[in-house]
Amino acid sequence: MNNSLLYRCPPGRVLHFASAEDRFQYRLPYTNYIGGVIGFTPDTFKKINGFANNYIGWGGDDDDIFLRSVYQKVPIEHANNRLGVYRVLNHPRLPGDVYMEKGPMLQFAPKLYRHYGPWDSGLSTLNYTLLATEYRPTYTWIKFNVDQTSMMKNVWKGIMDARFDRTANSTYWKINEQRAFQMFPKTEWKGGKGR
Repeated sequence: MNNSLLYRCPPGRVLHFASAEDRFQYRLPYTNYIGGVIGFTPDTFKKINGFANNYIGWGGDDDDIFLRSVYQKVPIEHANNRLGVYRVLNHPRLPGDVYMEKGPMLQFAPKLYRHYGPWDSGLSTLNYTLLATEYRPTYTWIKFNVDQTSMMKNVWKGIMDARFDRTANSTYWKINEQRAFQMFPKTEWKGGKGR
């Protein structure tokens, strides 16, 4: 909402642009919040291994990026709240999406790190095909196809790991269990549900 905010990413740090969102009365909802709009240089993005591939739908990924940055000792900077003013768009849910924004999913990132550490999933494990690249006046537009089946196999392998706590991560378990059962034949996970 303020055109004076420049979309420039300082090297070696994460910049949280959306420091004042209308849905939070233009304040950070909690100290570690970096949701909405964030930016980093390619080198910084690679250092934190990008976004985790463990999230389905939306929500929780921003908390994950915060933890990845902390673990890799990458400083986080919030834009000045007079510049980082945003109006939040509607977040529609997909049919059958069981995720609730204020539910246990928001606590999944810290629990994921407790079990697996920061490199369980991310840029290094992402399977994708580059389809097109266009260099536009103020940004680069990149179109790619993500191999969701491969990603879901990794997620399914993770939640079937003996260290995964289904009780603590019940919302995440329900979301991934439902999607994995839809995507893969039973032969690929036989016996898994009753572990």
